Amino acid sequence: MRLSVWLVTAILGLALTAVSQPSPACPIGPVRVVRSRGGVIDYLGSVPGIPDLCRMRRTDGEGDFYFGLWRSDWPGAGQAYPALKAMLAGSVGTRTSFITRSYPGLQWTDSFTNEGLETVQVGGVAHRVFRLAHERAGIEGNTYHSIITVWRDVETGATLRTSEFQISGQSYGPDATWTATAIQPLPKFVP
Repeated sequence: MRLSVWLVTAILGLALTAVSQPSPACPIGPVRVVRSRGGVIDYLGSVPGIPDLCRMRRTDGEGDFYFGLWRSDWPGAGQAYPALKAMLAGSVGTRTSFITRSYPGLQWTDSFTNEGLETVQVGGVAHRVFRLAHERAGIEGNTYHSIITVWRDVETGATLRTSEFQISGQSYGPDATWTATAIQPLPKFVP
């Protein structure tokens, strides 16, 4: 009986540790994620000297993204970075929030929630993924409200699936909900 209690405790401890261990900001080597909608995402590696900032090229443009999730030159980037870092390192249920002010009439409370681990299939291969929810709720007269759920590969940090739940305001469009259909290695990126 004592051994069984110890074993269950050890297994639960490992599971909680695994959830609280964040995946890398982005894949170590260049990789392409082919999406069911919206084209491709090319992960080109971390910005030299800033491991949490991932260089990415997407069908809609190129940029540097904190943890592959928040573009470094978007409004709120200074607040998004520590919020994402705390949520990714936290246990299941960890929620972080901050205010983003773009310009008058466009301000939100952005919140990220750690929703734990799941499995996503890509091309018949199972990938262990970290699921997080990004809720954006308008404030000060802004009525926008959405929740975008993201599934990030634990091993690489690449996003393998997103799902938009639009509550009010204008949707990001049909390409906001997609699933990876293939993951392909790319030649080494030279800036």
